[in-house]
Amino acid sequence: MSFNLNIVFRHTLHVFLIVCTFVSTYGQDESIIVKYQVRNNLGTKEYYWIIPDSSIGSLGRYKSFPLYLDFFSNDCFLACQQDEKVDLFTATTNTNYDFQENYENELRFLKKLVSKYSTEILVVNKKHTKNHVTPKQKIQISILPIKGEFVYCQTLESMRRITNYNGKIALPKGNFQVAQKFKGSKKLSELLFYADFSQLPYVNNLE
Repeated sequence: MSFNLNIVFRHTLHVFLIVCTFVSTYGQDESIIVKYQVRNNLGTKEYYWIIPDSSIGSLGRYKSFPLYLDFFSNDCFLACQQDEKVDLFTATTNTNYDFQENYENELRFLKKLVSKYSTEILVVNKKHTKNHVTPKQKIQISILPIKGEFVYCQTLESMRRITNYNGKIALPKGNFQVAQKFKGSKKLSELLFYADFSQLPYVNNLE
């Protein structure tokens, strides 16, 4: 089965960067959160990735990591802070969701920022050409600037089999606020000009 891709680029001058604490690899850094909102006749899903500013090179080169705002337990969050491998999707006898109240407030606030302040940069429409086995999709790609702390860790093999992704993931920690320091920077402008975010295999959750 093949698709026709109708990619609509929406250039914007009001683009922001994110500042985060990149624990395991980068130290303190600026980053970009990329949100993929996927709509079809089955409903709407959202997926998130994070791009550290220090990983952005010339001609749109960058490194990105799956960012999870849901689907993780307190034990996975604590293990990730210790740079231990985690599986967000498999429950064990140690699984618990007893987050501290202030951390739950941090998560709610971060989700609010993502919902309210993300800037759309790209829309992808997927249409069928031969059959209707897979529903048509509209994928809206947005970016968000934020200051805050994130923790990074590797995943267990059991999670890698589910997501088909082998690398580090990111979990939010706290102290979030929208950042505007690098709005209009040359590095960010070049990234948006050269990078094709529609080519990222954005699905990083249970389907």
